[in-house]
Amino acid sequence: GDELFAYITGRQRLAGILIARSMAQTAPSLSIFEHEGRFPVILQSEPSIILSDDSWIPIERHITNLRLFRGLRNRKNWHHAIRNSPKELARADREYLSSLILAAKDLPLLCSGG
Repeated sequence: GDELFAYITGRQRLAGILIARSMAQTAPSLSIFEHEGRFPVILQSEPSIILSDDSWIPIERHITNLRLFRGLRNRKNWHHAIRNSPKELARADREYLSSLILAAKDLPLLCSGG
């Protein structure tokens, strides 16, 4: 199946890579958005790489390196590009995001003292 990047909306962080195992379907009754539309899109998936929550990657730090965000009228609204319907990313973006996830996967966990 296709690779999907796991994005945590409320935290604006990238959390891993999933493998799609079904066709996408819409489920408007499950929408977290205020407007009607084709959201959310749901599908079955399985984890490929899942980062611990303290290793999640803040996307905002990387928007200047991703083609997905080029041409935005207002950089402050970068998150709208992610929340829109799923789309295929440019190869350079896929490679860049994958490299970030692979690097974060190998980071040691930070523990608070106690």
